[in-house]
Amino acid sequence: MAKDEDRIIVLRSYATVWQYEKKLYSIDSLKLWIPVAANDLLFFVLGLVFMVILSKIPVITTIPWVLRYGAFPFLVMKFFTKMKFDGKPPHKFAMGYLEYMLLPAYLSKFQACHEYAKGCFQDVLYRGMEVINMIDARLQSSSAEKKKRRRGK
Repeated sequence: MAKDEDRIIVLRSYATVWQYEKKLYSIDSLKLWIPVAANDLLFFVLGLVFMVILSKIPVITTIPWVLRYGAFPFLVMKFFTKMKFDGKPPHKFAMGYLEYMLLPAYLSKFQACHEYAKGCFQDVLYRGMEVINMIDARLQSSSAEKKKRRRGK
């Protein structure tokens, strides 16, 4: 009975159930010695391709081939799979940062503007824990008055 209770896992959401690492056990008919994660293989191959492109530079050719085609792609793979910047993988963080840098400095209504004009933002009314836009507050008060008129108060 105690063994059954040890096996019970409480799931707060199903999101963690589907976030498992996909592993490759063989490629075509070639069996791999150890299972390899798909992301690890992808980033290793990208690092390898990057080093093949960089091998045209004379300075890079002085590095021993074991380091060039083994260690460097391995370090690239470990960097991209294990590191997190702001809770995101490095490539997604870099894309978000690039997008941020390319966006205009000032936005008004999701359109670029040179600077914020006076009256660009509407006044905000705070009521308890609720934040209500001034226009919404006027609409709500006018609808409340209409309801009172209908009831005869």
